[in-house]
Amino acid sequence: MALFRGGQLAEAEAAFRALLEVEPRNATALHSLGFILATTGRGAEGLRLLDRSLEAEPRNGAFLDNRAQVLMQAGRDEDAQRDLERAVAIDPRSLPAWLHLAQARRKLGAGEDAMRATITALALDPEHPAVRYHEGVLHLERGDLRAAEASFRRVLQNEPRNVPAINNLGVVLRETGRADEALASFQRAAALDPGNPDALNNLGLALHQDGKSSD
Repeated sequence: MALFRGGQLAEAEAAFRALLEVEPRNATALHSLGFILATTGRGAEGLRLLDRSLEAEPRNGAFLDNRAQVLMQAGRDEDAQRDLERAVAIDPRSLPAWLHLAQARRKLGAGEDAMRATITALALDPEHPAVRYHEGVLHLERGDLRAAEASFRRVLQNEPRNVPAINNLGVVLRETGRADEALASFQRAAALDPGNPDALNNLGLALHQDGKSSD
């Protein structure tokens, strides 16, 4: 687990495989190895191990949350939503599960249900940057620009270098007629993450509209 938490995934994978040779029903080892495999390009094999870990511990909310993230990456959003609904029923104070449930519902087009899950997560931690960011995205998608701006600015109070929040704040500023401020936001986002496609696209559009793009 120390190797896993330290990001040494190849070494952690080898250690979990060795453990499972001795304890083939060890749920934590099954789950951790499955998560490593699923997030390093071996989704089918990883999911089989995640399923086995949940057969051993069907009421483990963290296991359900992790499997749901893997399912979302595989495009199985409805299955992920079911896992996450079970996870929050088991542990109503699991902020990650509420956030991931909000994300799954948003992907499924259930914006109001996604917002309700986000509000529940914020009740657990009002300053959590990832949850505030997701709140801002939901506000932006339903056209509530004032609320979206407030959410993104609150994220940036805690994480001033959060590129997605800077970029989306620029979108709000552009949509509310503050072109110079929007351009500055896009420039900052692109400077912090020069490979970010959303920031670069928005910066290019802003420069074009400002007449500063080159031929």
